[in-house]
Formats: sequence, C-alpha cells, structure tokens
Amino acid sequence: MLSKIVYNLSTSRFILYYRNSRILEWRAYIGMAVLGFISGPTFIATLVPLEVFKFMLTIGFYLAFSFSINNSFDARSDALQKEKAEKNPVATGGIGFKEGVVLSSCLAATGLLLTHFWFKSCFPLYLLLVALSLAYSASPFRLKFVPLIDLVSHGLFFGVLLYFYGVSASGSTTFQILLIGVSIFIYSAVLELRNHLNDFQVDLSSGTRTTACWLGYEKSLTLLKVFLTFHWLFLSAISVSIHPHIVFLNLFFTVLFASTGLRRVLSDRYLRLANISTCIIYVLLLLKEPGMTPFQFGGNS
Repeated sequence: MLSKIVYNLSTSRFILYYRNSRILEWRAYIGMAVLGFISGPTFIATLVPLEVFKFMLTIGFYLAFSFSINNSFDARSDALQKEKAEKNPVATGGIGFKEGVVLSSCLAATGLLLTHFWFKSCFPLYLLLVALSLAYSASPFRLKFVPLIDLVSHGLFFGVLLYFYGVSASGSTTFQILLIGVSIFIYSAVLELRNHLNDFQVDLSSGTRTTACWLGYEKSLTLLKVFLTFHWLFLSAISVSIHPHIVFLNLFFTVLFASTGLRRVLSDRYLRLANISTCIIYVLLLLKEPGMTPFQFGGNS
C-alpha cells in the first residue's frame, strides 16, 4: 500500500516536471541545433547512433532547463493568462517556485556535466547558452523585460548560439555557416517579437516592459513586418553565395510573404507557413551544389 502511494506521488511529480519542461515547444529550437549539427564538415564521421543520441540529450537538458527556469520566474504573470497558466505548473501551484528553481538547476547541471564529458570543446559555448538563458528569465537580470535586449538575447541563446553549438559538436565553422547563423539570429528575434505582440495586452496591464510595450503596438507590428521582409531578403542574398540555384525560390517566398502574408503576421497559419518555408530554404542551402548531399556541405569543392 505504501509503495503504491509512493509510486503514485512520484508519477504525478514526474508528469508535472514533464509539463514544466514544455517539450512540445522544443521543435523549432531542436531544428536549429540539428541544422548546425548536420552542417558540420565532419558530420559524416560522427553519424553514429551513440553520438547523435549524446548530442540530442545535451540539447534536451538545455531546452528543459530554459523552459523550466522561464516558467519559474514567469509564474506570477502567467497566472493572469489562462492559456499560459495551463502550460506552467508553477503558475497553477502544482510546483512551488523554489522547487522549480531547484529542478531547473539540476537540469542545467546535468546538461553541463554531460557536455563536459562528451563534447569537451563545446563546453564553453554550452555554458554561455545556459548563462544567457538564465539571465533572460531570472531575476535580477530578466533580459526578457529589457527593450531591444530581449530580442537580441533571444536571437542568441534560442537562435544563432544554439545553431553554432550544433556546428561545433560535429565540425568546424565555414563562411557559409556564419551566414546561415546570422539568418537564424534574425528569425529568432522575429519569433520573439511576434510573441510579444500576442502578449501585448497582458504585458501592458501587468507593467511588463518588453520591446512591444516600449514601442507601442502599431510600431512593433511595423517593426515585425520589416524584420520578416529583411529575413526573406537576407535569405535570398546568402543564397547567391551558397546555392544560386534556389535564389528564385527564395525570391518567390519573399514576394509571397511580403505581398500577402504580412497582413496576417500574427496568425498561427502564417507562422507555420513561414517556419516551413524557412526550413525548406535552410535545407536547400545545405545542398551546396546540385546532386550534393547535406553531409557534404562544407567539404572540398
């Protein structure tokens, strides 16, 4: 009987910890890391199940930490919005604040320890990712509530640095990889600004000072459209130096999203289409030359 009670309690805690990690929201960020991993010149040499498993595990602990620590420090504001509260066990009282912080610390420590043993050369970058993610969410820094810095920090720890971690785990950096990294930074900042606009009324009423609240709704919406247009134009520009054969496809997406899609930048359908289209371009950029596999990207021409 006692063992059954203990089992039920441990299971319920595990479910709460699982929910607090918000695994279903990892897709885009796993994609960034994996894109970097398969972009590395030596990727084919590391294409063994165990190495892939190790890499994915370190990414998993990092993302679990990032969402968990964010939930812990956003509990008060998330409690004001039903949709967010449902994704935050700390906001609903299922997990205490201190428990959430301890859980987050354990996730970060485990990820750091595994990276130290498995990808030692990547450890400084992984440590930087954890530090930026912590500063973004946790007091006294709370970079997510510092206008403009919120977009920059998000573009780093949930964008280009995550991509570069993948690259560093499987190979060296090339000029083409740097260009893609800049593009990922821009798009990550776009995603953050879009989230700010969706949360504008709640943030404004709670006194939260995001970039959107600082600029105002209309100016922020205009900035989002500018960022998105620049995102597509930049992708077209780097296609010229990496894979000229897809420039027209890039231009097609640019015209499509700039002429019609930008009127619906805050809709979920637009976001899905933009994400899918962006992923298509990134994958095609890995096909550096016709007939080339992604694994050969960055090799000798």
